[in-house]
Amino acid sequence: MEKGNLVLYKHNPAIVTAVADKIDIVLKGGKSKKVRDKDIQLLHKGPVAKLEDLTETEGQVEEGWELLLGEKPDLEELASLIFGEYTPSTAWQAYLLLNRTVYFKGTVDDITVCSPDEVEKATAEQRAKEEEESRWLDFMERLKRGSFLPEDKPLFIDLENMAYKKSKSSRILSELGKARTPENAHKTLLELGIWDYRINPWPNRFELSLKSSSAELAAFDETERIDLTHLPAFAIDDEGNKDPDDAISIEGEKMWIHIADAASLAPPDSEADIEASRRGANLYIPETTVSMLPPEATEKLGLGLHDVSPAFSFGLTFDLDMNIDEISLVLSNVKVTRMTYEEADKQLDQGPLKEIFAITNRYRARRFANGAVDLNLPEVKIRADKEGIVEIRSLPELQSRRMVTDAMLMAGNAAALYAIRNEIPVPFATQPKPDFDKAPESDPASQFASRKFMKRSRMSTLPEGHGGLGLDFYARATSPLRRYPDLIVLQQLRNHISGKPILNEDQVTERVALFESVSGAVVSAERMSNLHWKLVYLIQNPEWKGKAVFVGKKEKQAVFLVPALAMEILMPVKKDLPLNGEIIITPDVIDLASLDVIFKEIVEN
Repeated sequence: MEKGNLVLYKHNPAIVTAVADKIDIVLKGGKSKKVRDKDIQLLHKGPVAKLEDLTETEGQVEEGWELLLGEKPDLEELASLIFGEYTPSTAWQAYLLLNRTVYFKGTVDDITVCSPDEVEKATAEQRAKEEEESRWLDFMERLKRGSFLPEDKPLFIDLENMAYKKSKSSRILSELGKARTPENAHKTLLELGIWDYRINPWPNRFELSLKSSSAELAAFDETERIDLTHLPAFAIDDEGNKDPDDAISIEGEKMWIHIADAASLAPPDSEADIEASRRGANLYIPETTVSMLPPEATEKLGLGLHDVSPAFSFGLTFDLDMNIDEISLVLSNVKVTRMTYEEADKQLDQGPLKEIFAITNRYRARRFANGAVDLNLPEVKIRADKEGIVEIRSLPELQSRRMVTDAMLMAGNAAALYAIRNEIPVPFATQPKPDFDKAPESDPASQFASRKFMKRSRMSTLPEGHGGLGLDFYARATSPLRRYPDLIVLQQLRNHISGKPILNEDQVTERVALFESVSGAVVSAERMSNLHWKLVYLIQNPEWKGKAVFVGKKEKQAVFLVPALAMEILMPVKKDLPLNGEIIITPDVIDLASLDVIFKEIVEN
């Protein structure tokens, strides 16, 4: 290298100004650098005084390419043949032909002349790219005027990917001058009519599948079962429930809680089990249910879906203080009657349900004496049909619902106790006792305020108490068709009573960690989806009005509960409204894309 040489540095031209241990070069704009010899490549010996002296020369590129076909030219030959001379300016222009035209490719030291086939292919690709860019520019012109053509719809994938959070950028939003956010993409799609309110983006944003598991189920376990078909058994659920996985019955002083025997078709490390572990739980959203186990599992094992159902049954007796005394775990056959909570409520004063209700009431009293907390905040059931029509139904406070809840807690308590007594590793559900000294009052404001005193529950292979439930030990076990920790518990207990190997503590811990890595996404997607459809309901019913109960303050806003929607909202503070005071509200502004709604008060004369 010598002073005045024209060199290439990081694809840019530079001039050598001094040569020593390192080489001094100057770049466009006058910036100087010290570089190593291997960092630069010689384009022309020069001398070149300044980069501004590099001028453009008209050349015969295609003719030169035809003459060089089949040859291996160097930079000097390429420049001389195409531009008629080899100068610093033509050397730089010849370099610019490499990889930037369809005719030549390679590097300064290794130039390749492209074949006619390569040139034809590259030319077609370039033409297609130019046509695509022209189509895009025409599309954006129409879009800025607020219109588009039917053939434009494929181009909206740019916005849809952003709305689904599959992409972090959107050319459409950038060119429209809007912030590149999923909410803005969603809002733009709605404004243009590409999407309507029936599209719920939240499961996609949390990267959740909207297809139920299709994993292969294991062969049904033909183990001999205890016949409990003589006991009336009841699967009590909300109307429309399609996956009945628990039932209850009574035999003298013994309570029976029957669970769908999911572990028979999804044993540990089976294909169905592995797929369920990746999903964590069923995804319940108003428009559909996405199952962690193949729907075939529910069809075969759902309690009451056939004349006789296979089950995993907990037989429990209690001491005088309603502590669980004896625990019988059996594989069984049961004959189940399905009914709604409303239907069951009418039978709590007669027959088997009367006896079951009496036992669960005593068990409930024992739990509350042990510090259990029952936060009774509004709940609703939301359903969106195929046309996107939304129905919201309040869940009434029924004694039968309370009865079933306590029966399931008995089974979870028994599962934990049995596991401890027999040294079976399971995921225990634990929760520290809340910080308040006494149970909250029953009014909405007290119930709402008490939430902040409740501590997070967690899962652990170490048995600890569950303060919120008032139980010394608890393991979720009664929903193995729809919740993965329940399936783990059932797998462990089932294998133990069947004399089969059980998972060790490390294996259970690993499965719990996998569940916790996905369960947050499922919970969040369900919560956001429910809010999405609540707002759709308000859009469909613009004249809606309902009661809002004042339950507290947050900064300078008042917090209201809206029972009919099971929503918590903020509104300006009303100084004259006492806690638990009520106002009538109606929606004022609804922003579906941002999941925002502003209500206004209706003052009735």
